[in-house]
Amino acid sequence: MSVGTAVSSAQPSQPSQSTRQVVTRLERIAKGDSIPSEIHKSLEKETPVVQIQNFSLWYGDHQALFDISMGVSSGKVTAMVGPSGCGKSTLLRCVNRMNDLLNNVRIKGDMLLNDDSIYDRRVDVIELRKRMGIVFQKPNPFPISIFEKVVSPNVTNWCSKKSANGVCGGLLSGTR
Repeated sequence: MSVGTAVSSAQPSQPSQSTRQVVTRLERIAKGDSIPSEIHKSLEKETPVVQIQNFSLWYGDHQALFDISMGVSSGKVTAMVGPSGCGKSTLLRCVNRMNDLLNNVRIKGDMLLNDDSIYDRRVDVIELRKRMGIVFQKPNPFPISIFEKVVSPNVTNWCSKKSANGVCGGLLSGTR
């Protein structure tokens, strides 16, 4: 039995068309071009429960989100994929109106929940946040005290502010 070395005369493979399309999209994004969202074909017939329409956001003079339009269907998993710092968490914060707590934020565009704007002045933000849960990779607390975090849903649902101290103490000690 002899041992030999196999040598291929084949040329190095060229990138596939789908790989080239991804690179082209990334190049266009890097240049600042507007790129439409890619939507899986199975979702094209779905009616979105959340619609994000031409949404942009600025922190002062710095633009963090650029003309985002996308839908989120009820009961479906939606993934936002991108490198660190590209705006995924910022967009999620907008869906829960968490950026309302910051002074230097400006938005353009709209977000709809069941065809109603979540940015309408009549929207109760506490009720919105009860309906729109978000899970972050890292803890991302609201910029309020622990006391406010603990008593906020309790005070708005079933007790007066007068008894909030007792409620907070009981909840934090585990006796409630």
